Amino acid sequence: VRILLSQHIGAPAVPVVRQGDRVSAGIMIAQPGNGLSVAIHASIDGMVTQVTDKYIRITQN
Repeated sequence: VRILLSQHIGAPAVPVVRQGDRVSAGIMIAQPGNGLSVAIHASIDGMVTQVTDKYIRITQN
């Protein structure tokens, strides 16, 4: 699954995970950026396979 860091008109969230990290559904994977922004949480259990300035890719186990 590819989770976008920009979920609205505000600032994109800042990733707090790195490629290779294992995540569980519901944990925060990106914290709010400056200004109007929101935290982003994993929607599935899996491994972070890619982190860019636009999205985080998680591959399900």
